[in-house]
Amino acid sequence: MTGTLIAPVIPSPAAVAGRPTRAPAAARTLPLAVLPALSHPPTLPGDVVYGLARVDRSGRVADRTVTGALGWHGGDRLTLTAEAGVVAPGQAVVDEALLLLERMGLTPADLLAAPAARPGAPTFAEYIPVVSALVSDGCRRAYGSYWNRVVDRWGSRSIDKPTPSEIRQLVQHVRANVVPRRNSRGGRSAAEHLIAALRCLYKHAEEDGLIDPADNPARKVDKPRRLPSTRRAVANKRLAEINHAAATTGDTRSQFCYRIAR
Repeated sequence: MTGTLIAPVIPSPAAVAGRPTRAPAAARTLPLAVLPALSHPPTLPGDVVYGLARVDRSGRVADRTVTGALGWHGGDRLTLTAEAGVVAPGQAVVDEALLLLERMGLTPADLLAAPAARPGAPTFAEYIPVVSALVSDGCRRAYGSYWNRVVDRWGSRSIDKPTPSEIRQLVQHVRANVVPRRNSRGGRSAAEHLIAALRCLYKHAEEDGLIDPADNPARKVDKPRRLPSTRRAVANKRLAEINHAAATTGDTRSQFCYRIAR
C-alpha cells in the first residue's frame, strides 16, 4: 500500500479544559405507596410469623424466620408460583407430591381418610379356639377334627400367610392319610370338609377385619366334585323277599323296619 497514514485524532488537554461543565441531572425518584394510618393495629396469633427477604441472583432466599417455622432447611429446593398477583413459595418435593396425587385422581384429604393399618393377624393356634367358641355345636363337631389338623400343621403361622397353593397341598395330604372305610370315596369327603372348615375360619376373619375378602385364600380353592351316590332303592323282588321273611319266620316280638327310597 502506498497511501498516507492518518494520525490519530486525540483532543488536546487545553480543548478538554475549555469545555463548559454541566451540573449532574437531578435523580428522579419513584412515588412510594402511602399506607393508611391504623388506630388499632391488628394483633396476630402466636403461631403466625412473618419475614422479609429477597431472592438473590443465585436463586437463594436468605430468610430463617419463616423457613424455620415451615420446617424448611438449607439446601431445600423451592418453587415459586404466581397466582392473582401473589407469588407463593413452596417446597419442590411437596409440589411434586401434590402433582403426583393430582395425576392419580387423589387429594391430601383422601390420604387422611385412608383406613388405619390393620392389626397383625393372629396365628392358627390363637384364632381357631376363638372361632370354635363362636360356632354352633353341630358346626364344631363337623369341623373340629379338621381344625385340629390345621393347628398341627400350621399352628404357629399367621392366618394371612397360607396361599391357595398351600391349602391345596394340605387338602392332598389329608386325602392321602384318610382312614379307609368300606364306603370310602377316595378321601373326597375329607377334602370337602377341610375346605369348608377353612372357609368358615376365614369368614370369621373377614368379619373381624383381620383380612380383606380379596385376600381370603380359602375362597380360591374349589371343593372336589361330589361323585354320584351309591345308595339305591330296594328292588321289588328283594322287597317281596323281605316281606315274606318278616311274615313267616320273624320273631313276633321284633319288627323289621326299612325305608323305601322312591
